[in-house]
Amino acid sequence: MPQKLSDAGGGAASIVCIDDNSLVKEAIARRIALESDFRWAGALGERDEIIERLLELEPDLVLLDIDMPGIDAFALVKLIGERLPSSRVVMFTGYSHPEYLEQALANGAWGYISKSESPTALLDALRRVLRGEVVCNDEVS
Repeated sequence: MPQKLSDAGGGAASIVCIDDNSLVKEAIARRIALESDFRWAGALGERDEIIERLLELEPDLVLLDIDMPGIDAFALVKLIGERLPSSRVVMFTGYSHPEYLEQALANGAWGYISKSESPTALLDALRRVLRGEVVCNDEVS
């Protein structure tokens, strides 16, 4: 597997958020900006340009909402894994269904985190994913 930016000591890990809720994207961007080991690479929400933009940005981490209009998030996880094998996808969702967790992991997600988690718990989960751990919050497992 390709080495991650953070693993190689190359600086802050870049994060892209894919969500249709602008408030969620803004809140995450503001919180990420406070962390020296992360770099906000942007937010995406339009289904037609997601893969093209991810190929341009080449993020270390992708936070992906499961409930995106017109998008099969599980198929998108798989496609990201195929097209951007060095990017790690973390599902960031309001759904805490074990079957969604199983489907996300089966398609290549590195994590499954509830939107109800604290910002500290989210950041901890992202750091763990960068270290190579598969992470899910206790509500789901």
